Amino acid sequence: MSVALTIEIRDEATPWLAELGRRCAPDRVGAALGPGITRLLQRHFIGRGANQRGWPSTHFWGRAAAATNWSQGAGHVTVGVNQVGVRQRYFGGPILPVNAQMLTIPACPEAYGKTAGEFGGELRVTMVTDPESGRLRLALARRRGTVTGGRGKGLKSLGGRRRGEASALGNEPLFWLARGVRQAPDPGVIPADDEIRAEMMRIVRGLLN
Repeated sequence: MSVALTIEIRDEATPWLAELGRRCAPDRVGAALGPGITRLLQRHFIGRGANQRGWPSTHFWGRAAAATNWSQGAGHVTVGVNQVGVRQRYFGGPILPVNAQMLTIPACPEAYGKTAGEFGGELRVTMVTDPESGRLRLALARRRGTVTGGRGKGLKSLGGRRRGEASALGNEPLFWLARGVRQAPDPGVIPADDEIRAEMMRIVRGLLN
């Protein structure tokens, strides 16, 4: 008596590998990564919270979230934020006046998110003691102030006379004046690399599963 064992060979691997390759195609992976990483950045921006000083919000980070978008190219995906100021906050560096002699830095909630031009001609240059540093600083305030003594340049166009001691102090400043400032970089503007990688792996695993 003889026994025969027949083994049937079916090619089920090729269709499975073909489907796996289709799921891993760059265009399909990119189409999943683009919106996924965009949503990650949007959540991160919205989570940055309100103004650190407790001043009325200008909704900067909400606008940054709304301005976050993605595009797909050949073998790559680009996620961009079309909001002025995000790049400066991330990399830091000098900020210099453009078409003006000095920067105007908000000194109170009323001025935050506004420009000096919005207050019309009611602002005057004066010297005010900065409560944080205890030093005299050039400022724009509503109450008329004159600066006397010493030598200096660049105040005539701002409504002042010369740099030096102030003849009128105690004016509440709306804006501090500065020739320029250097902003420290803030890597926390965008999610950490590990967080981005983890979200990418989660998205890719979802495709493979």
